[in-house]
Amino acid sequence: MASSSSTNKSRPLANFHPTVWGYHFLSYTPQFTEITNQEKVEVNEYKERIRKMLVKAPEGSLQKLVLIDAMQLSEALTQPIRKTLPRVGARKYISIYENNVAHNHVLLKFAKLDFNVLQKLHQRELNELTRWWKDLDFANKIPYARDRLVECYFWILGVYFEPKYSRARKMMTKVLKITSVIDDTFDAYATYDELVAFTDAIQRWDASAIDSISPYMRPLYQALLDIYSEMEQVLSNEGKLDRVYYGKHEIKKIVRAYFKEAQWLNDANYIPKYEEHMEISLVTAGYMMGATNCLVGVEEFISKDTFEWLKNEPLIVRAASLISRAMDDIVGHEDEQKRGHVASIIECYMKEYGASKQEAYAKFKKEVTNVWKDINKEFFRPTEVPMFVLERALNFARVIDTLYQEVDGYTNSKGLLKDLVNSLLIESEITNQEKVEVDEWDISVIDSLPPYMRPAYQSLIDIYNEMERLLAKEEPILRKLNGWMLAILQNLINMDEYISQETFEWMINEPLIEITNQEKVEVDEYKETIRKMLVEAPEGSEQKLAEVTEAFSQPIRMTLPRVGARKYISIYENNDAHNHLLLKFAKLDFNMLQKLHQRELSDLTRWWKDLDFANKYPYARDRLVECYFWILGVYFEPKYSRARKMMTKVIQMASFFDDTFDAYATFDELEPFNNAIQRWDINAIDSVPPYLRHAYQALLDIYSEMEQALAKEFKSDRVYYAKYEMKKLVRAYFKEAQWLNNDNHIPKYEEHMENAMVSAGYMMGATTCLVGVEEFISKETFEWMINEPLIVRASSLIARAMDDIVGHEVEQQREHGASLIECYMKDYGVSKQEAYVKFQKEVTNGWMDINREFFCPDVEVPKFVLERVLNFTRVINTLYKEKDEYTNSKGKFKNMIISLLVESVEI
Repeated sequence: MASSSSTNKSRPLANFHPTVWGYHFLSYTPQFTEITNQEKVEVNEYKERIRKMLVKAPEGSLQKLVLIDAMQLSEALTQPIRKTLPRVGARKYISIYENNVAHNHVLLKFAKLDFNVLQKLHQRELNELTRWWKDLDFANKIPYARDRLVECYFWILGVYFEPKYSRARKMMTKVLKITSVIDDTFDAYATYDELVAFTDAIQRWDASAIDSISPYMRPLYQALLDIYSEMEQVLSNEGKLDRVYYGKHEIKKIVRAYFKEAQWLNDANYIPKYEEHMEISLVTAGYMMGATNCLVGVEEFISKDTFEWLKNEPLIVRAASLISRAMDDIVGHEDEQKRGHVASIIECYMKEYGASKQEAYAKFKKEVTNVWKDINKEFFRPTEVPMFVLERALNFARVIDTLYQEVDGYTNSKGLLKDLVNSLLIESEITNQEKVEVDEWDISVIDSLPPYMRPAYQSLIDIYNEMERLLAKEEPILRKLNGWMLAILQNLINMDEYISQETFEWMINEPLIEITNQEKVEVDEYKETIRKMLVEAPEGSEQKLAEVTEAFSQPIRMTLPRVGARKYISIYENNDAHNHLLLKFAKLDFNMLQKLHQRELSDLTRWWKDLDFANKYPYARDRLVECYFWILGVYFEPKYSRARKMMTKVIQMASFFDDTFDAYATFDELEPFNNAIQRWDINAIDSVPPYLRHAYQALLDIYSEMEQALAKEFKSDRVYYAKYEMKKLVRAYFKEAQWLNNDNHIPKYEEHMENAMVSAGYMMGATTCLVGVEEFISKETFEWMINEPLIVRASSLIARAMDDIVGHEVEQQREHGASLIECYMKDYGVSKQEAYVKFQKEVTNGWMDINREFFCPDVEVPKFVLERVLNFTRVINTLYKEKDEYTNSKGKFKNMIISLLVESVEI
């Protein structure tokens, strides 16, 4: 057994991304957030007018109902129609049109059928391409490259989606995919000497050159030659063989441009002049290559003159290329520099013109706007070039505008691009009487599924066929069955682990069991329940159900009040029957409260900046704004301003301690640090490792400030309970460190569960959040809290289970102690998926306990106290449904923060 001393010499590694927000909120000065006299006057005026309207008007009851019954339109498109991809726009407009009460049913059904039929063609094409890609086995042979076949197909689908371009789409997807791999080879893997030989071989375009390149590059080179050889074979029969010459010409040209960048990087990371770089980067953007190659496989007549025109880089193609390069560099250049990429045009511009990064961004955003004007001008002015050719350049520009608005959607394809692929290539539009063709699913899906998934898929098909037979005359149920089938299929496709029969049955039965609220329900029993629910429901209720499902990703009971308020304002505004006075009052009220929250966050940011933890402790997650959002979910009302600021500091410190115990400190450092916190005495600071003394001092100062503030109100005794819970939390962190230090000991599941319920942090949070509030909280209530009542344990269990489900694999990669998932798997001999099922059920049961304790508490506890626990649980349910949004705070979490704390509601 390894001694503990050997463990002390090594530190576990973590790779937390830096703060998203930095010191942004220092800009929210009191002057910036001050509520103007005009706003105060308007609020009071509208408040009185609405009071009269609701209290005195005879139609007041109806107006109140409109507040609730207000979901009819999808949110507006995020891009102008001119920049919208046709197929994406079509999908959105179908939903918008369906929600229009005046829609034509025949026209709507035809649109849905047309969409679904064309989608099936696209699925078949992608199935063929997937087989081709699988046979190449590049994922294993060239693992350094981005594996983005489906994303490449989506890209080309944006260029032309119509049936007659099927062959061209398949050809162009292969070209784009191989080009992407070549790009990654030049950027992210190959040495300069390897690239010299590789570039020379591509310029020669000769199979005999294959021996001159590095062995690992040979499958890539052979695949490139094969793609164009296949084009030649197909097109020679149609007298279009000369097109392939232009396709090859552009590939050689882009590879020369990649090589030029490699030369700059090899030459002591030489930074070229801006204009020099721009000429090369317009080529490496790939759109010159794409605009030509996308025409090679089409049926239309394309003259040699047109190909020559494209070869000479006309303005419309250069404009699309500039948009591609500028938007790519704006969102991606910083990430590229971290991996030793050649200087971007952003950096070249900054260096040559002495501009800041923000000034460079502004410059290139302006360039994007200007070249869109060039595209529009070239598109509409008379020319001998076929409109079809100009439309391809326009559509290429639309794709980049769609995918690179905020992030590099191609490289980071788990967000927007994944959702777009789902909507266009996986989820169909369900029509009133249309059957989902299971045979089509058999052909296009089952062969592409991994072998371990096929039994589950076949079981799904069998279940569907049987239920379809039983419910042949129940059209409303069949529509729901179709949606259920698609949802289960989507889950199967997204899973990357073996699915046991138990897990699969749970996936199918759990939603239906939830409806009947029974432990076990036979098919015949729940079939009748669902039939009654759908068939006998009041007219129009099915549409309302669909609208609610679309509007909210989680039940209202689990929705954070402030997040829900922002959503409801938009929903209510889209209701044609909304009351203008009421809507304006809601907006004014939201914005006024937002200004208070911004002032609080400005104060907290100044405090955080003065502590300088970002520099003193770079290993820890820098998440001050995210901590504030967390507490905003617990209580957002103005009267809890002081409590919010106190609690944000506490949670940020707890987060820091978590990272110190998990991701940095050695066991020998943690032992005295834990002891010092248990003593809670400034005299203990000398026993703490030097680098942790600053943090220890900050902890004592936070609670000392609480005591001073509360002493004036005779509430300082509350701080004792807050300290008690913080000590308890740190002891739990230390227990996990002991397990890890003890040769990575894996405790028994029950032992780990007791400790993990504490280390989840919600016991500490539920108690400490009461310290700074104005309400009277008795000593008995605090004593009740520290004795871990059922509602607090249920909330803590949900926090721990959801955290472990989405985060335990990442933690194990950095030598974290065993998670609850692993302990359960080891103790009970179950698979990972079975453990997931267990913990998902625990979450469901935990919510049932919370609801029962909230409405029927065993003791007389103020409702306000119970509401804090409920809100803590809502926060974890919001942020940990699919991934750890707190640690990975750049996506959904960032957007919520923007909507609540940065962007005001437009009045």
